Amino acid sequence: MEKIDFQEIFRDAEAIYREAVENVRENGAVCSHPRTGTPIENPYLKIMAQYGAVLVKMMHSGTTAGPADAGHAPDPYAFLKKGKKC
Repeated sequence: MEKIDFQEIFRDAEAIYREAVENVRENGAVCSHPRTGTPIENPYLKIMAQYGAVLVKMMHSGTTAGPADAGHAPDPYAFLKKGKKC
């Protein structure tokens, strides 16, 4: 079984979060629909909120440092399986 790299998961989530933040800063919370031109909520707002929550949960759970016992590594996505969307 391959060891789970929690730091890599954290870095990937952080990169997605930062991309979403930059998009919202550039385009605002409300932007134009690409085909119709009607105002819509920027879809990156949802991505920003979801990945921000993932990062906060990982920081509070200590999973960014990795498990102490690699043989019994916890599922890094377990908190997502509790009926909450991320």
